[in-house]
Amino acid sequence: MLVVGILSITLVLLMGVPAGLLTSALLSTTFTLVAIGLMSWSVLVRNLSMRLIPSTQSERRRILEFFTNGFVSLVSWTLWLSLLLDTVLSVTLPLVERWFVSLGVAWMLSPFTALILTHTGLKLNAFFDRSR
Repeated sequence: MLVVGILSITLVLLMGVPAGLLTSALLSTTFTLVAIGLMSWSVLVRNLSMRLIPSTQSERRRILEFFTNGFVSLVSWTLWLSLLLDTVLSVTLPLVERWFVSLGVAWMLSPFTALILTHTGLKLNAFFDRSR
């Protein structure tokens, strides 16, 4: 996800859109905070699913993790893309249409983000698990 953020900022800067230092710092900081928040969320979802669902039902556990991570990533992507459209791209859309555009792009990105977050939660949970 961090790579997508860096590529989007680089693409905007290469397009010749005037993006000041403050705007770039705002976008990169918010994107980094969203990425850290999503990774922390994926570990919490993994811990919750391990406590709620027994190990014999690993399919249900993965489905729960995927949909929970997908919902949170959809919301996060929508908020961040709306900020991107407003601050850097200076899109002249009304507020409701700008939210729909960011929701549409977030709808395309969230399943892939949910898959990444499910795998990240699995690996980071094993890293932070103190019982082993």
